Amino acid sequence: MNNLNTIETLRKICGHNAVIDNEISLQSYNQDWDNKFNNKSICAVLPKNKHEVSEIAKYCNNYAIKIIPQGGNTGLVAGANPTSNKDEIILNLKKMNKIIDIDKYNYSIAIEAGVILQTLKETCSKKGFFFPIEITSSGSSQIGGNIATNAGGMNALKFGSMRDQLLGLEVVTADGSILELNSKMRKNNMGYDLKNLFCGSEGTLGIITSATLKLYPLSSNSFSVMVSFDNIETLLNSYLDIRSEFSEILECCEFITETSFDLVLRHGLIKKHLFDKAGKYYLLLKFASNDLNRNLQDIIGNHLYNKRNYLDVLVPLNEKSQNELWDFREKITEAQKREGHVIHNDISIPINHISVFMNKIKSKFSSKKFILHTFGHLGDSNLHVNLIFKGGKNILKSEEKKVVDYINKIVINLEGSISAEHGIGRIKKDSFLDYSKENNIEVMKKIKKLFDPNNIMNPAKVFDI
Repeated sequence: MNNLNTIETLRKICGHNAVIDNEISLQSYNQDWDNKFNNKSICAVLPKNKHEVSEIAKYCNNYAIKIIPQGGNTGLVAGANPTSNKDEIILNLKKMNKIIDIDKYNYSIAIEAGVILQTLKETCSKKGFFFPIEITSSGSSQIGGNIATNAGGMNALKFGSMRDQLLGLEVVTADGSILELNSKMRKNNMGYDLKNLFCGSEGTLGIITSATLKLYPLSSNSFSVMVSFDNIETLLNSYLDIRSEFSEILECCEFITETSFDLVLRHGLIKKHLFDKAGKYYLLLKFASNDLNRNLQDIIGNHLYNKRNYLDVLVPLNEKSQNELWDFREKITEAQKREGHVIHNDISIPINHISVFMNKIKSKFSSKKFILHTFGHLGDSNLHVNLIFKGGKNILKSEEKKVVDYINKIVINLEGSISAEHGIGRIKKDSFLDYSKENNIEVMKKIKKLFDPNNIMNPAKVFDI
């Protein structure tokens, strides 16, 4: 089957305008968010419903055409982009963007996979509900992609990752079968929990077409504060103290280094530093409660004042000022991207080992060659350890591999994980295989062969068959 026949068949299934084959128009689908890979695909196809997805899968499976499931294309491990210039189509679900039902009795929402995360959050908020997944790409990432990568984000401290929000799924497998795994029940013990196989599978087992997710009451009383410290040990002790004292209302705890301020200021994303006394490390904390009688500002402020183990504290006086703190946090990733080539390391480290880890990498990478930029979600021990290459150009792959290997070895030795929330994709595949137990990989491969015997679903991602 040649490419022209493939394009024509897909247009018969989905409609002429639902298939994109123009090379210029395909650029945004082919290229990963970090601009590291830019292979060509046959086309991008935008189905409107699960039946079209099923027909696409059947056709591709029959003719050994590879399918790259793609959401908002905001991932950092090149997990949703072509790996060759031959036989792959991109299947993007942006047209499957219906919010099917909000169930106020069971605190759940049923949605199609192409719904934008921010749209979901805003829709829920208008109905008095809260959906907790909060990531920098909320304005462009799709729910299907969030599920496929088991997205985490800033609220994982209290609410967990996407897997913790998942009640049910609808999935189209490689042969076109539609698996109805949807449920709105929080307790459902009917056999194997198949839905969780697909959460975090990065599109290698099937195409997520819809989902049912948990909702929570919208907090009516919230307060954010930012605190600066001059050393990592004091910051960690302060966090443990705050977590112990306010576990029931502590919703987010973000870790930020002085480099973040340097980058955001250099690129003009904020006009001035937020602090009078700049520190080396910062905590951005959010507290939330439905008790309107609790003055969170006074409670937290008094706690911090009594401890006085910080360098400086920023206490917003109104909602606008609080939003500015989180707006700054959102701008960190954009500022980093503007710097040029970045070596991303999305890792998790047990809290008690973070100080050792930070001191090791700071000692190793404080040089003229790199800018060490670390930030992340301290509440769930997730750090984004990024090295910005000062030369402005790509470094040699061999040198980048040495950097990544060095960091990974430290992470593993400290009982951590080399992938916390970004997934494996192409970029982390070698590291994943190097640091995973062989028998675990073999079990994963058996599952892959069961669902996708012809290896058409997102090939060359996570591992090779």
